[in-house]
Amino acid sequence: MEFAYNLGSNATPLIKKYQVGANFVRAGTLAKVGGSNAYGVIPTTTTACANALGLGLEAVTAVTAQQSDNSDPSRLVSIIINPDAVLRAR
Repeated sequence: MEFAYNLGSNATPLIKKYQVGANFVRAGTLAKVGGSNAYGVIPTTTTACANALGLGLEAVTAVTAQQSDNSDPSRLVSIIINPDAVLRAR
């Protein structure tokens, strides 16, 4: 999927970064809020799109292992969160 336009007067998509809770395999995947006892945003599935947040713009691999060098394991994904966004799909 890709962003086509907004229904409102603003033509620019509103993009926010969120921590991922699962792998985003490709750009153009819809993101939703993680369920109970989960963290971050996760990709939607073909059968579950409740609590959809927006359109993910990049592929991101989640890191869950503790880092021995004290680096930050969090990974962020950019998401278009406009409620009036119109998406285009092939």
